[in-house]
Amino acid sequence: MQTLSSKKKNEVEGRIIGKGIYPNVHSGSGLVTRVFSAVHILRIDIKEGRCRAILTLTEYDVKSYDMDGNMYPSKYPITNTYPFNPKGGEKNFHGQAFAKSHQRVELELAELERSIREGVISSETAKDDW
Repeated sequence: MQTLSSKKKNEVEGRIIGKGIYPNVHSGSGLVTRVFSAVHILRIDIKEGRCRAILTLTEYDVKSYDMDGNMYPSKYPITNTYPFNPKGGEKNFHGQAFAKSHQRVELELAELERSIREGVISSETAKDDW
């Protein structure tokens, strides 16, 4: 959580930081069924009429279901898994989860770029008088 001083610093430096989740980016079955969601951080720097967006995948939020339907949640850093850690277990699960998470990142950054370049806003946002 940001402190008030860090929020002011981000405003002065022209920085926006947000955290989100890509839900259910991959599911796979073996002895258990796993549903992967990917937690990410989006940072946008704005300076002199330019902007830079950095989107970082940080961790997986995994729900594992056994054959009786019991759910076992877990969270762990993406960097501990394949393909970042070649010795990481379950290369198939983690490789597919990362590939699908990466596709979501590419789509989101393309949509953000289009919105910035074209000034695209939703009709709901246009009506909002904040």
